[in-house]
Amino acid sequence: LYIDNGATGTVFERPAFDEMMQDMKDGKIDCIVVKDLSRLGRNYLEAGNYLEQIFPFFRVRFISITDGYDSNSPDVTDESLIIPLKNIINEGYAKDISQKITTSFEARKKQGQFMGKYPVYGYLKDPENWTLPGWLMDEVRKVSHRDYSTGFYFGRPEQGQRYEGAGYIRICDIVALVDRVEDGKVWCTQKNKFVEGDTLELLQPGQKPVSFVIGQMTDGEGTPITDTRHPAMAFSFPAGLLPQQPVEGSIIRKNVEP
Repeated sequence: LYIDNGATGTVFERPAFDEMMQDMKDGKIDCIVVKDLSRLGRNYLEAGNYLEQIFPFFRVRFISITDGYDSNSPDVTDESLIIPLKNIINEGYAKDISQKITTSFEARKKQGQFMGKYPVYGYLKDPENWTLPGWLMDEVRKVSHRDYSTGFYFGRPEQGQRYEGAGYIRICDIVALVDRVEDGKVWCTQKNKFVEGDTLELLQPGQKPVSFVIGQMTDGEGTPITDTRHPAMAFSFPAGLLPQQPVEGSIIRKNVEP
């Protein structure tokens, strides 16, 4: 029994097929039986060469069960007219399937679906075809579908034209990172300037972003402040301003006005 699992039939350089050919040359076999002609191969020129030249030369009988073909049958002359056509169909089927699989893969890539056989380290492959929550997809779109600056044009600007340079238009700024929560206060490191009364958003791992209005800020020395004007300055604000307890490394951002 010769089996080539996982090997394409469009080529004849297959481990089990090569083993069978060697056994044929060594005189160990005198009959080859396949389920159908496609199991021999899906290259009609090569398949025809084996059926009409190689097998008869080594006096090997060839039988294809579902095709009703037997090289020792008295009616083999009649079958010789239809066999090449069947081989052509088998090869065309392989090419058609290949094209359909390629098109399917391209469609899945465009949809952002996972294409690997195994998930990358740190991730799990969900068998239930789980999809991301809507709010998380919105976060992904904010990064992957940003508008691009149109640059400057003379004359009357079109509605919605943007002049922020030759790059992607930011829709939010990272203004602070949470360092710790201590004695009812959230201590942070400033990343961009903002002022008291601004509406900010807290981003934490695995949780939906939440909005809050910043206020009652103090600097690292405990002095009340109304803005964060110094780069990388330490500041704090009451934890009660947040609807949920932040964790170390959480991000605080501010939406940029269009």
